[in-house]
Parts: sequence; structure tokens; C-alpha cells
Amino acid sequence: MKKHITFEKQVIATMISIYCRKQHCKSKNLCKDCYQLYRYSTKRLNRCPFGESKPACQYCKVHCYEKAMRQRVRDVMAFAGPRMLYQHPIMSLKHLCQSKFTKAWSLKEYRQNDG
Repeated sequence: MKKHITFEKQVIATMISIYCRKQHCKSKNLCKDCYQLYRYSTKRLNRCPFGESKPACQYCKVHCYEKAMRQRVRDVMAFAGPRMLYQHPIMSLKHLCQSKFTKAWSLKEYRQNDG
């Protein structure tokens, strides 16, 4: 079962939705650019070489996103991240905990592989 990847897709969809609603349009539907970013992100998550044991993207050695798309996702996360605490507190706390856990795991793995 793909629980972790499914959750990551929910998080990115929520963040893009918050960003789009506040920056681009007031409707519940995503604008064309945000929908393309959502589709791109989910496609990349589906193809993650680490699968269910994937680390947080920011701590990963393999960068699956093209440079321009990576910057767009960073912009979305910088804007939507703080707002998620108020709009989706449980999801944001779960995401934060998973990110911190995978950071610690990633650093441990990097040290073992480098040493």
C-alpha cells in the first residue's frame, strides 16, 4: 500500500490549492498553471526511485524536478506552508514530523555512505 506517497500527493495538492486561491483565483478549481504544477508534482511522486521509503525532497540526493519546476514548488510551499497550520493543522503537523524524521534518516544514511 502506498500510504506515504498518497499522503505526499495530498499535501502538495492542498498547498497548491491554497496558493492558487490566494494568489491567482478565488474559485475552488486550480488555474491552468497551478493544475500543470499539480500534475507534474504527482507524476514525479509516482516515479520517485525511493518509493514509499522516500526522504523529504529537500533532503534527497536525487532531484527529480526540473530546476524551474523545483523553484515553483518552493514558492508554493513558502507561501502555503504557514497557512496550512491554520487551515489543515493535522495534515501540516504530520507533514512536518515526517519531514524532520526523514531529514534525520537521510543525514544518517549520507554519513554511512560517505564514511
